[in-house]
Amino acid sequence: LVYGLTPMSAIGFAYFGSMIASIGHVNEGYRYVKLAKDLVHRFSSKEVAGEVIAIATQTIGYVEPMQTTLEFHMQGHKTALEAGDIRSASLNFNLYCNYLFWCGGNMVNVKTKCEE
Repeated sequence: LVYGLTPMSAIGFAYFGSMIASIGHVNEGYRYVKLAKDLVHRFSSKEVAGEVIAIATQTIGYVEPMQTTLEFHMQGHKTALEAGDIRSASLNFNLYCNYLFWCGGNMVNVKTKCEE
């Protein structure tokens, strides 16, 4: 890389890692999405954090326990709202509710969380 990395590079790594994982190379994709999350943290870039977390966390769910994705999606939701990124905030919250259901959450609790 001639000119280095920018905060926007994290989006590229997140999508690339997700694509690599979707064609069967989950561990390699996982490495790229972890890099994307690290770049967001290093640059303290709230503008792209919501989108990176939404995309990266779906790949992380294949390697780490699904319950860990819940915390990541709520973090992505809050960060995206702070940055004014309504699309990523909505995506993270939608994914949070879906993962909460698939993690075997009590349906009354799932409904309450999703209505908040």
